Amino acid sequence: MTEAGEKVRGNAVKRFLATCRGMTQRDIRNARTTNVWVLVWAVCFVGLSFAVRGGQLAPGLLAWAAVAACTLLGLVVVWYYMRFLREADELLRKIQLEALAIGFGAGFIGTFSLSLLEHLHGWVFDIGDILLLMVAFYVLGIISGMRRYA
Repeated sequence: MTEAGEKVRGNAVKRFLATCRGMTQRDIRNARTTNVWVLVWAVCFVGLSFAVRGGQLAPGLLAWAAVAACTLLGLVVVWYYMRFLREADELLRKIQLEALAIGFGAGFIGTFSLSLLEHLHGWVFDIGDILLLMVAFYVLGIISGMRRYA
């Protein structure tokens, strides 16, 4: 990376850390708790995905129970994220709300656009493509909000 690139990257990191330092202790604690549950759910989901695709988990009652457990963990993530948002200060809530709107909007518009591309060119898209698009734009929305309001 060039010297100018390093400087820009360093400034972005400093702004990000300054924004995080501006969070209240409760916001930091709630964000950390939410992130831990996201990690637990992600490990469960990835492990279950490998088991299903690799044939280690045959269809049946055990598979249904595993999917139900993973889904329950996902609901726990949503509950903790909602608590994080409810208890967040106004600025953090505003940043998160704008990021959610950007992520949802990208997924909504992207779904229709990719559908048109499928019909025009015969390309096949997976639901994971849309989810990745939503998450990427959500993260960009958070970064944009932090830069704008920090």
